[in-house]
Amino acid sequence: MELARLKAYHEDTIDSIIEGIVVVDPSMIITGLNKSADMYSTSQSIGRDVFTVFPELDIPRCRHGFERAISLGEPTDVGEMVFQLGGDKVTLHIKISPLKNRSGEVYGAVLLSQDTTEKRRLESQLIQSDRLAALGQLAAGVAHEINTPLTLILGYADILSQTVGSDNLSNSYLKTIVEESERISDIVRSLLNFARPSNMPAGKCKVNETCRRTLRIFGGQMARRGIQVTMELDESEPEAAIDTGELQQVILNMLLNAMQAMPDGGHLGIQTRVSRDMVEIAITDTGIGIAPENLQKVFNPFFTTKEVGKGTGLGLSVSFDIIEKHGGTVKVESQLGRGTAFTIVLPMNGVE
Repeated sequence: MELARLKAYHEDTIDSIIEGIVVVDPSMIITGLNKSADMYSTSQSIGRDVFTVFPELDIPRCRHGFERAISLGEPTDVGEMVFQLGGDKVTLHIKISPLKNRSGEVYGAVLLSQDTTEKRRLESQLIQSDRLAALGQLAAGVAHEINTPLTLILGYADILSQTVGSDNLSNSYLKTIVEESERISDIVRSLLNFARPSNMPAGKCKVNETCRRTLRIFGGQMARRGIQVTMELDESEPEAAIDTGELQQVILNMLLNAMQAMPDGGHLGIQTRVSRDMVEIAITDTGIGIAPENLQKVFNPFFTTKEVGKGTGLGLSVSFDIIEKHGGTVKVESQLGRGTAFTIVLPMNGVE
């Protein structure tokens, strides 16, 4: 009875270990494993060949690890491998050690697996965050470089306009130069606001003006793509309890998604409205839409259905975090082939 209790105690201990443990004999037959390892098996495990039960292990570096453990009695750090767990892919760090008795004789090998999926995801997220920070600094640098010649262009255009008559054809050309240069200046200013924190304190964001300014960045691109834009802005000129730069970043991300969803043109709508003590910003498009199975994933970090190199999968995730941080929410509705609607809901300025 005492022996049975001791055996059960040891089995419970092994099964409670979060790392996967697989024990094999010198013939590569599995003699034992814990629950964490059994999750990855494809069939009945005990008494079967380890490479049949775990086909992912049937590669030269794993075979070499087992041979080294059994023949030489030396451990091997195999490194990270990808395993299938249900519908997900999981990264495991594999180590193989010799199984020895008290006399030091080798009579098998022990494989230890540690799940490093979350660790790798966080590392990847940090790397991506660094890249985005670098991109912000680059955008700020480029904006400053553009500002200097732009100031000269506007200054000389103003001087020239004073030397020609108001009815002169040259004056109309100069007027066009000034208007287009000012448009570039607005875009540069928007880039700077996007790349660095705004000086305006949180809770002083004019929602309508932020929508107009952000849309201005993409005005030319949308026109060239055949995208018609309509704006219905609340006449009360609502203010939201959020930093202007942060709201601009959120709207910019959603406009980018809308534009990319309409490669052959379409309609984009921006609407602001006040509902009790909340401000709502609705951004709608008539693009390709989002599949129902992906609707719950669109705010997940690094989730994207775009081609490699055309999206990081961070835009909507960052946007969701920004809005949630300020006590708001982001809702999404979509139909394949008909379009998508994102609704940003934020507390009004001054509302506790």
